[in-house]
Amino acid sequence: MLNSELFKSSYEDFDQEIINEIIQMFSEDYQQVLDKMQDAIKQNDALLLAQIAHKYKGTVSPMYDQELKDMVQNLEQLGKQGSLAGADKVFQSVVEQSKILVQQLKTLVK
Repeated sequence: MLNSELFKSSYEDFDQEIINEIIQMFSEDYQQVLDKMQDAIKQNDALLLAQIAHKYKGTVSPMYDQELKDMVQNLEQLGKQGSLAGADKVFQSVVEQSKILVQQLKTLVK
């Protein structure tokens, strides 16, 4: 779920136009990031998964509650450990939560 307070405090120095652009950019780009994560899992490329998950974690951290961040961090740790056992299940949860995040972010566009 979108953490409105965290989002507002993270972007409190930005005007609404910039916030709208941030939301639009995330909404347009998140699926590509998820596709890259899925490809890394399919190719059993643990290092690539760790790198992509790390970057995505930083992107969603100022927007979403701890749940999504923890799931993405879990994917990052699996990648760093070199074992992608269970990554598919975690990834599906990340996809579902990311879609919810985009829907909730779009309600903030003015």
